[in-house]
Amino acid sequence: MDEIKGKILADRYEIDKQLGKGGTAHVYKVFDLGADRSVRVVKEIDKSNRDLYEMAKEEASRMKNLFESDNSSRYFPNIHHLFETDSHYYIVMDFIDGESMEAMIGEEPMPNRIFLDAAKQICSCIKFLHDQNLVYSDMKPDNMMVLRQNNDLLSEGSEITLKFIDFGTTVLDSTDVTGYTPEYAAPEQFRQEKIDKRTDIFNIGATFYHMIQGRKPLKVNKGRKVCSYRERFVFSGKVDSSIKHIILKCVEENPDKRYQSCDELFKALCRAEKKTSLHIFMITLALTVLCFAGYGMLSLAAAKAINNATDRDYAENVRLANYEEAIKLRPENRNEIYSSIFPKDDDGIYLKLIDSYKQDDRLDANESAFINDYIRARHPISSNDKEYARCMFEIGNVYFLYYDPYDWKDKKATDNELFTERINNSYYWLDTALKNSSPEDDHYRRTKIFCGICEFYSNINKLETEGRNKPEMYTDMWNDIEELSEYIDSDNEVESARVCQTLRHLISRYCDKFSKNNITRQQQLAVIDKIEKKAGYGDDIKYNNETARKIAGSFDYDAVRNKITGLYEDKKGGSDGSADIG
Repeated sequence: MDEIKGKILADRYEIDKQLGKGGTAHVYKVFDLGADRSVRVVKEIDKSNRDLYEMAKEEASRMKNLFESDNSSRYFPNIHHLFETDSHYYIVMDFIDGESMEAMIGEEPMPNRIFLDAAKQICSCIKFLHDQNLVYSDMKPDNMMVLRQNNDLLSEGSEITLKFIDFGTTVLDSTDVTGYTPEYAAPEQFRQEKIDKRTDIFNIGATFYHMIQGRKPLKVNKGRKVCSYRERFVFSGKVDSSIKHIILKCVEENPDKRYQSCDELFKALCRAEKKTSLHIFMITLALTVLCFAGYGMLSLAAAKAINNATDRDYAENVRLANYEEAIKLRPENRNEIYSSIFPKDDDGIYLKLIDSYKQDDRLDANESAFINDYIRARHPISSNDKEYARCMFEIGNVYFLYYDPYDWKDKKATDNELFTERINNSYYWLDTALKNSSPEDDHYRRTKIFCGICEFYSNINKLETEGRNKPEMYTDMWNDIEELSEYIDSDNEVESARVCQTLRHLISRYCDKFSKNNITRQQQLAVIDKIEKKAGYGDDIKYNNETARKIAGSFDYDAVRNKITGLYEDKKGGSDGSADIG
């Protein structure tokens, strides 16, 4: 070992010590002489094993792409340099100051609070891979590194931070099985069947079991027979019922019975976290009441204790991103508590709540119910609050762009009915935002456009039936459409797709009215062309996000173009489409 210390690789990397070795690979801790002796890790692969050499190159390329795609740099080490000699291939990456999750666990179960924090990070990382259409296929504690940011994970306020390593078995979704670890493997991996994202859900569940029990599950097979999940995942000791339920649902043998996505799993973890926080709060409150009762001051002191406990529970819910539960508590000094947790954040808890609703790319029925039951009905945010107008806009915005009434009318609603449901839900919030905003506000222009579209769509059917629809209404609507088309260029693919869908829907439904009010064929087709250029069509959809692709997949540009063109054919004014055919 000593003979390699001080050796220089590629005239740049000075070896400090060897961190590990295998049959055809060595891992070194090095100092980067080209970067002020920054600490790096160099993985050295013997090229004599051609298969391992090619796998190492592919893994390095994948890790580099993942790091560059992850704008927050949360999950993956960076690949700084790739080079090779005649005999070896070298990968230079970040040095992670920590230890593997498996080494950290040892034989001790993780405390619930730390487990849930780590579990959500694992879920978020795998969701990130799934969004890239990748399956990790070998999730296990040994493939995660726990950073040495806090030596005592049991201390108050301590946090766990994970980095994920070893992407050699990562494959495209719904592909053939590759390498796996028997203790964490799903039945379909042992049977050599095709794997998909639900295979990762099983691997995650097996990893959770190891974390909460302090031991590995049994292997997937005994000889040639697959073991049942009841044999493999036997719980001992006191395990929180919510966590146990989550693990057993993850490791169902039938993939259709597992959580179907990391979004579903993440929400289940958040619910378990809320339940744990409430349990701690109730125990604390009970003990406090008992203590004060012993001093004969039960009534007054208990009330004070409740307020203090509420403050603590509010702070804990904010810290854990349980924003719904925090909003329900509403302590008087909530602004001060929030500022103590996020001293540099002016957004406030309501904006954080709305932002959290966007994380799975849709506003679902339960989230919509909370908005209406608590924010609209109970008015926890005052119109005097500085963020009131922006909060109203963001709620209207999330309805306009993310609302997915998937369970509305037993999933048999038409596209037009769903569109109307989404627009009508947006209108109340956007109208409130517009009435409380000024032109100097950043969100004002977008609020005005969205609100104009919602108002038009909410009132037009009645006005047309009563004969009170005026030509300028369609002209104003077209102006809003052209302004809205500027937002197609949003970096957020879901928002871009939803804007495209809104534009296509409005033009398809009202192109005849537009044509009768001096909106030319070229103007209408130009917006349709702009949508297709941004979103793609058919097999050429441009979006990578799964939700955005689903929205874009509903577009039929040819039908809209044919409808527009048919309105102008054989009409006065010819091919320029400028005639009023009313």
